[in-house]
Amino acid sequence: MFESYLIYIIFSTLALIGITVPFVAISTIKHIKKQNSGIEEKFSNIEYQVSNVIASLESIKKTVMLPVEKLDEIERRSRRITERLEQLELREQSQRQYEHAISLIKRGSSVDEVMQACSLNRGEVELISVMHEIDQNTNIAN
Repeated sequence: MFESYLIYIIFSTLALIGITVPFVAISTIKHIKKQNSGIEEKFSNIEYQVSNVIASLESIKKTVMLPVEKLDEIERRSRRITERLEQLELREQSQRQYEHAISLIKRGSSVDEVMQACSLNRGEVELISVMHEIDQNTNIAN
C-alpha cells in the first residue's frame, strides 16, 4: 500500500508539474513578448530621434556651407584682383622706365647712359633713340 501511495504521490506531482509548467511557460513567453514589445518601441523611438538629428545636421550643414562657399568665391575674386593690380603696377613701372628713357634721349644722353639709368637693354634704348630721331626729323620737315 505504501508503494501505491508513493506512486499516487509521484503521479500527482507529475500531473501538477505537467499542468504548472505550461502555465509558467506561457506566462514567461507573454512577459518576454511584452519586454520585446517595449524594446521594439524604444528602438523605434530612437530610430525616429536619430533621423530627426540627421535631418537637423543636414540643415545646419547647408546653412554653414553657404557662407563658406561665398567666402571661397570672395577669396578667388580677391586673388584675381590682386594679381591684376600687380600686373598694372608692373606695367606702370615699366612705362615710367620708358618715359624716363625718352626724356634722357631727348636731353642727349648716350645709349649706354640710358641703359644704365633705366635698366633697359641695348635694343630697347636704340629703338627709342631711332624713334626720337624720326620724330625730330618729321617735326623739322613740317
